[in-house]
Amino acid sequence: MECLEAHACDVLHARVGAGTGAAAWTEAANGRLNCDAVVMGHSRGGEAAYNVVALYPDFAGFANGLKLKAAVAIAPRVRSQPNGFDPDIVSEDVPASRVVPYLTLQGGNDGDVWGDALQAYDRMGREEEDELPTADKVLIWAYDVIHGTWGGLIPEDQRPEQCIQPDVTDTQLLMGQTLAATYIPQFLDWQVLGISDRRSTFTGLTQRDHDSSDFPPAILEPLFWQYIEPEYLDLEMRPLLYADYTVPSTDESSRLLIDTMTRGGVEEGCKTLSPSTIGQPVLVQGLDPTGVCIDHADALKFQSVSHAHETDAMRVTWEPSMSGSVTWSLDTDASEFTHFSLRIGRTALPLPEPEPTIVSVRSDAS
Repeated sequence: MECLEAHACDVLHARVGAGTGAAAWTEAANGRLNCDAVVMGHSRGGEAAYNVVALYPDFAGFANGLKLKAAVAIAPRVRSQPNGFDPDIVSEDVPASRVVPYLTLQGGNDGDVWGDALQAYDRMGREEEDELPTADKVLIWAYDVIHGTWGGLIPEDQRPEQCIQPDVTDTQLLMGQTLAATYIPQFLDWQVLGISDRRSTFTGLTQRDHDSSDFPPAILEPLFWQYIEPEYLDLEMRPLLYADYTVPSTDESSRLLIDTMTRGGVEEGCKTLSPSTIGQPVLVQGLDPTGVCIDHADALKFQSVSHAHETDAMRVTWEPSMSGSVTWSLDTDASEFTHFSLRIGRTALPLPEPEPTIVSVRSDAS
């Protein structure tokens, strides 16, 4: 168990006028930034930032009139189930109507919070609910980053004897500082200051074929990535960063939630597919029906190395020679919908010779 300092803070914003010092921090005439707050933290502080949103629906009453504009969680400890280290710590879901703009950053090799940011991202207004989150939320996943990369290291002369401090190089610390100092201000520019151009900084990371042009210059530093082989060369020497982004709902938007993969009943283990959430049949063709089933994402993994998304999921087991399909019946006209959302993960067991896997999505109409 790594031992780090957890930091939580709130950042107060006020429009700077013509004055200097205290005179500049006056209430904005247009109400744009006055009396606003952003909560932010690392590790336990990231958990605190999440819990402020989850536990204080009347934030203004709690914080002397401040309006909560956004929350940022860096490598947060956020758990939906008790665990051996913290049996009494279970974080609550945030209802969709209470979601604030949320940014969370997760290191892919963080041995202290294995994937907790994924669970925090999912539970900050669950996408499987009828009501979608009302604010943007972003998850950034950084390859091979450990917990101490983000900071919070306790000076040696102040460290308790039982504390195990991770070995963090100067380059790793610089990398963590660069990632945080780049993406957090850009997110707050977008969400708090309303600078819409910053949005592309995050949506570019969600694209499968994104390249170096999608990254701010500071993130392109080769020292941060060039030691990661063969991935760095395979991806044409671009940073190994990825993102999830959820588009918030609006008053004009409509949504058809086809399947949450959640099934009740008394079935033990991986459950059968039909019917879907909307009550229509689900048809499996060309695959072994016993190898296509649904359960919680954590239960479907072959190896429990890190936490999965806090969601139910479908697992498809196949041999390299197989080709098949899973078809959902909609029984409704979907021609007016403009976007389709599907999250795909991979938990394949090692194969003697890796085979490419092609997953495609289509409707019968087009």
